[in-house]
Amino acid sequence: MNRTILLALAAVTAGPSVASGQSITSGSVTGRVVTVAAEPVGDALVYLRDVAGGRTYRAEANSDGIFGFALLPPGEYDLVAEQLGYTPNNTAGILITAGAQARVTIVLEEAEPPVTTIDSVPFIGGSVAAQPGVERTIPSVGLDRSIWHDRTLFEVTRLVTPSDGPTAYEGLNEAPLRLAIEGTPLGIARHPVLPQTTLLAGAVPTLGFTQASLLAAPTDIEWGWFAGGLLNGVPRRGSSDFSISLFGDWAGSPLTSSKNFDPNAQDHRSVRAGGFFSGSIVPDTLQFVAGGEYQKIQTPLPSVWVPTPGDSALVAVAADSFGVNITPYVEPRIREREVTTGFVRFDSQLDQHGIYLWSSFTQFEETEPATGQLGVVGLGTRVKGRDITGGLSAVSRLSRVFQNELRLGFASTSRDFNDNDITSTWVGGAGVRFGTDAGQLGDFRRTHFSVNDALQLAFGAIRFKIGGGITFASHNLSTEYGAMGEYAFTDPDYYGREQGSVMVVTGSPLPAIWSKPQYTGLLQMMWSAGPRVDLTFGVRWDGESLPNEQVVPNTEWEALTGLANDSLPSFLNKWSPRIGFRWRYGANDDWVVQGNGGIYYDEVDPGVLAELISESGRTVVRRGIGDVSEWIDPSGSLAGEEVGARLALLGPNFQAPRSSKFSFGLARRIGTRGVIEIAGNYRHTEFLARRQDVNILNGPAGVDQYGRPIYGNLSKSGSVLAADPGTNRRFAGFELVSALNADGESEYWGATARLDIPAGRFLSLLASYTYSQTKDNLLSDIQAGPYEELTPFPDSLSGRDWAKGLSTFDVPHRVAVGAEIQPLGRAGFSVAALFRYQSGRPFTPGFRYGVDINGDGSSGNDPAFVDDGIDGIPEIIARWPCLRSQVGRFAERNACRQPGTNSLDLRVGLGPIRIASYPIELWIEALNVTETDAAIHDNALYLVDPNTPLTQDAQTGQVTVPLLANDNFGNPVAYRGRGRSWRFGLRVNY
Repeated sequence: MNRTILLALAAVTAGPSVASGQSITSGSVTGRVVTVAAEPVGDALVYLRDVAGGRTYRAEANSDGIFGFALLPPGEYDLVAEQLGYTPNNTAGILITAGAQARVTIVLEEAEPPVTTIDSVPFIGGSVAAQPGVERTIPSVGLDRSIWHDRTLFEVTRLVTPSDGPTAYEGLNEAPLRLAIEGTPLGIARHPVLPQTTLLAGAVPTLGFTQASLLAAPTDIEWGWFAGGLLNGVPRRGSSDFSISLFGDWAGSPLTSSKNFDPNAQDHRSVRAGGFFSGSIVPDTLQFVAGGEYQKIQTPLPSVWVPTPGDSALVAVAADSFGVNITPYVEPRIREREVTTGFVRFDSQLDQHGIYLWSSFTQFEETEPATGQLGVVGLGTRVKGRDITGGLSAVSRLSRVFQNELRLGFASTSRDFNDNDITSTWVGGAGVRFGTDAGQLGDFRRTHFSVNDALQLAFGAIRFKIGGGITFASHNLSTEYGAMGEYAFTDPDYYGREQGSVMVVTGSPLPAIWSKPQYTGLLQMMWSAGPRVDLTFGVRWDGESLPNEQVVPNTEWEALTGLANDSLPSFLNKWSPRIGFRWRYGANDDWVVQGNGGIYYDEVDPGVLAELISESGRTVVRRGIGDVSEWIDPSGSLAGEEVGARLALLGPNFQAPRSSKFSFGLARRIGTRGVIEIAGNYRHTEFLARRQDVNILNGPAGVDQYGRPIYGNLSKSGSVLAADPGTNRRFAGFELVSALNADGESEYWGATARLDIPAGRFLSLLASYTYSQTKDNLLSDIQAGPYEELTPFPDSLSGRDWAKGLSTFDVPHRVAVGAEIQPLGRAGFSVAALFRYQSGRPFTPGFRYGVDINGDGSSGNDPAFVDDGIDGIPEIIARWPCLRSQVGRFAERNACRQPGTNSLDLRVGLGPIRIASYPIELWIEALNVTETDAAIHDNALYLVDPNTPLTQDAQTGQVTVPLLANDNFGNPVAYRGRGRSWRFGLRVNY
C-alpha cells in the first residue's frame, strides 16, 4: 500500500500508545515496529482498521518502536505500519476478543523511495485470546455457522464440555449460568423451584451476537455475582457500508422419523425467518445495526410415558369415572413455541470516547414447557414470557495514564405459567404421571438496573483499576397453588375407586414482592513483571440487602418453639480476593501458561427469599391415605385431612453462596489462529441452602425390617405407602416447616482438553473433552419440590450424613466436536457436523413415587436397602454391577448410573453463490441423527406388594413392608428426546 492508499483511510482516530489489559469488554493491541535486524523503528505511523466497522485508529510508535491501542471493540482488525525509507507492512486478521491483548511485532524492510508496494502478512497469534481454565470464547464463526436447534445464545453451552446447559455448570445446579451482555450482568425472572432451561433463552437471540464467552474463574474482579459460571455475549456491531442479511428455514412433516415413536402422528411444521441490516449514520462516527427474528416451532415428541399394557384401562377410567380425557398423554404430542424478537445497537466514536448502546425485545409463548432436562409434562400448560433488555457502555481514553469505562444495564423480564386444571397424578408405573405440577403455576417477574464504573490508571509496568457500582433488583414472584396437589394410585382399578394417597396445598400464599440494592467496590493491580509475564492482584467487595421487612412473622410458631420465621440478616458483606498470573513464551507468544485463584460470591437465591415471604403460614397442607375421593375437583370437597400450615425460615449464620475457585492451564498456538489448550479447574462452593424439616418428630416412631427409621404411623393402600396425617409432626397446626440452612456444599474438579481452529481455509474445528467429578450434600434434583430435598435419614445413618456423596449432576465424561469442511475454500460446497456425548446421570436405587416408606412426607427421597434374599434381586444385581457393593446395606446416594447419551447434527451447505448479483447460501440440515435417548429411567429397585398387608411387631414396633423385585429397574419409563428431522434453509446477503 502506498501513501495514497493510506490517505484514503478516512477520518482516523488517534489513540494513545498504551494498551490496557484490564478491560472485561474491550480488547487491546500492543506491539513493536522493528527492522529486519530487530532494531527499533522509532516514530513509525501505525494504523489499526476495524474490518467490519471501517473505523481506523492511528498511533505513533515511540523511539523504541513501541505502540498500543486500547479499549477496542471485539472484532477483526488489520494493522498497517509505515515509515519513510521502509516498505509499509499490513498485518491482517487480528482477532480481538473481550479482555484479550494482542501483541504484534511488525518488521519493516528498508526500501528506496518511491515505495509502491506493501508487505502483507497474516497475523500469527492464535493463542492471544486463549484463557485456559478461565474462559472459553466462541467467536463469530461459531455463532454464525454452527447448527443451532433453537437459535438461542445458551446453545453455545453445547460446545463447552464443563457445562450441562443453563441448569448446571461444573456440576453446580443451585447456581446455574448467569447472563451478562457486554460485561453487564442481567437478572432474568426465574421460577422459585423449577430450573431455568429454555426460560432464560428469550432475552438472548443468537442473531444479535457475534461472540460468546463462558467464564469459569476469571481473575478480573469486575466479574462478580456468580458462584458457578457466567455466559457473556458480545452484541453484533454496525458496519461502515450499508448491508442486509436475511435468512429463513423450514422443517416439518413428513421429514421426521424416530426409533421411539411416530413423529408424524400429528401434522407439524416449523418456520424461522429473520435478518438484520447495518450501516453508517455518520461515516466513521456513528454506526448502527438492527434486526429481528420470528419463530414458530412445532416439535414432535413421544408420549408422556412409555406405553404400558394398562394404558387403555387408565384412559377408560379417567373418561368414565371422572369425565377427563387423558388420551393425549398416551399418544405422541406436539410442543409449540412461538418467539418474536428484535434488537438494535448504535456505536459512536468521538475522538477519545466511544459510546455503545444496545437493546433487545423478546416475546414468546410455549405449550408444555420443558421445565427441566427431563421435567414433568402437563399437557395444556403454557408459559408466556416477555424480555426487554438494554445497556449502554461509554469508554474514554482520557490520556496515556487514565482510561474509564462506564456501563449501564437494564432488564425487565416476566414468566407466566398457566395450567390445564388437572392435578398431578401418578398411577402405578414410575413414568405414568399426568396433570400439572402443583408448584409450577404462577407469575414471576424481575426488573434489574445496574450502574458500574471502572477507572484504569497506567504507570509504566503497573496498572490499577478502581471502581464500583450499584444494582437495583425488583422481584415479584407469585405462586398460585389454588388447590392443586399430588395424587398416587396403585393401578387403574385403585384410581377408579379413588384409593391411594393425596397431598394438597391450599390457601393464598403472599406474593413475594421486594426490591433490594446491591453494592460493589473493587481495587485491582496488574503488574507486568517481565516482557511476557503479567501478575494480577485484586479484591472485590459486594454488599447485598435482604428484604427482612417483607417477611410476615408467625407468632403462633414462635410461641411454640421460640424460633422466629422473620429472623434474617438485613445486609450481607462479601469480600472476594483474587490473584492470577499469565506467562507468554515464544516468538509470537506461541505458548500461554495461566493460573489463578479467588473467591466468587453469588447473590442470595431469589427462590429462597420468595419462599420465606410466601411460606409464612398462609398455605395449608391436606394429606390422606386410603380413601382420597374428590380427585377430579379437589377445590370442592377437599380431599384428605388438614394437617397444618407450611412455614419457611432461615437457619443461623445464613450467607450467600460462595465459591473458592482455582485453575491452571496452558495453551499452544497451532498454525495462524488455531490453539490447543489443556486446563484443570477446582471449585468448592459453600453456603448453599439446604432444607431441614424442623417439624418432623424428634425421633422415629419405629423402624422397618432393615432398621430404616419411620416417622409416624405407616398406612398402605395397594402399593402406596404414607404416614397417617399428622402422626409424623412434632407441633400440631403445622406441616412442613423448612429451615433453610447455609450448610450445603458442592465440590468439583475437572480436566479439559480443547482444540480450536476457528477459521481455516478448508477446515474449521472446535473439539473439547472434559473429565470431571462432582460431589455435594444437596438432594435437589433436576426437578424437585421441597419434600424431595429432605434427607431420608435426618438423624444421620451410622453416624454419617447420607446425603453427602456423588452429585446428581456428576457427569464424568463429556465430548463436544464441531467441524466444518470446505473442500473448495471459503466459497462453495461445505459439510458441517456437531457431535456431543456425555455420561449418563447417576441415580439412587429406591422406590416408585407414592411410596413414602419412612413416613417423612416425601415420596421421592427414600433409598432401597439392597437385599439379595428377595426373589429376583440377584438377577437384577447381575445386570447392574453398581448394586454388588451395596448388598446388605442402604444404597449409597447415586450409586448407579444411567447410560450415556450422544447427539449428532449434520449440515450440507452451498454458497455463497451469486444469483442476480446477490450472494445466496442454501443448506440442508439433518438434526439429531443418532436420536439422543434422553429418558426418565425406572429407579425403583422394589415394588410394594399390593396384595400383602403391612405387619407390625407389637413388642419391638418393627414394621415389615412387603417388597417385590422390580424387573423393570433401570429401564426407560419415559422418553424426552426429539426424533430425527430435516431442515432446509436460505440466506441472502446484500
